[in-house]
Amino acid sequence: MNKKIASEFAIGIILLVAIIVSGIFWLQRMKPAGVSQALLTKQAGNACKPHYYEGEARIQGWISPEDKNSGNEVIVQVREEDMKNLPITDPDSIANFTVKLVDPTDAVRNSLRLATKEKPASVVVRGFAEICQQPPLVSLQQAKIAFKKS
Repeated sequence: MNKKIASEFAIGIILLVAIIVSGIFWLQRMKPAGVSQALLTKQAGNACKPHYYEGEARIQGWISPEDKNSGNEVIVQVREEDMKNLPITDPDSIANFTVKLVDPTDAVRNSLRLATKEKPASVVVRGFAEICQQPPLVSLQQAKIAFKKS
């Protein structure tokens, strides 16, 4: 075989392999958060892996007594009946369950401030994240927008 043809063939094979490998990594990174209502599986040991979910869920709640008015975020106590709408890791922790709403609008914030356990406010969330902290995070926007990885 001609040396020139062999070297061009080898370069072509190397480029093809590089394109395939980079395409696999690109697809893995671009994989969107899936819509899931299934419970998450616990991680082995103390390892913690972030979980992001998208989908629309209506929850009813009120501002939690734990809320310390830290920035724009609001801690919301969620009504027990609405827990089935969220993909929670530990179903035993439903009593007094709270989530952190990361992007409340002024209207939603005021609605939650006026709400009580007897008259909860209704909020539609589109993103849910568990990123190794309590409480879980919820968003009015989709998870891929609200919880962008930096």
